[in-house]
Amino acid sequence: MLADKKSPSKPRPSSSPSVAGSPVDATVEEPGSVWSMALPGILGEIEEIAGREVAETIAFARGGQTTSFLPADRMKEGNWLVELVGLETARKIADGLNIVGSLSLAIPLGGSSACTAATRIRQEKAMALFRDGRSVRAVALALGMTERGVRLMRQRLRQSGDLTC
Repeated sequence: MLADKKSPSKPRPSSSPSVAGSPVDATVEEPGSVWSMALPGILGEIEEIAGREVAETIAFARGGQTTSFLPADRMKEGNWLVELVGLETARKIADGLNIVGSLSLAIPLGGSSACTAATRIRQEKAMALFRDGRSVRAVALALGMTERGVRLMRQRLRQSGDLTC
């Protein structure tokens, strides 16, 4: 549940945040949640300030858009952020981001984009193929990728601890 908003009337899947009645009612259905990855840019900062669920909710509602943030003392009902996460949480975010005047920020897509979901699905398939002992070339052919792209993906997966072979 978001900090100071009432609980939505319907259950929410854990892999995708939503606020009942808003355009963020979306579900990402793929093996492994895209939300297991670190949130990029300002979303990561919001996560540190107000928590993962709040940052994910903002990503779904405003990801890929330039959005205006107001200072905490100017937050009131009707503001997009207040409507999305509640007054107390919106003020906490504004204070945490040290917003003095109105500030326009580009909100990253985070794990909310179809592209990110597709990448995660491809990574899951690559991990399964590598665990089955497949070569870089075989994985590249199976996934329609270049060998270089597969090597880079394997390196990132190993560094994150998602792949040990």
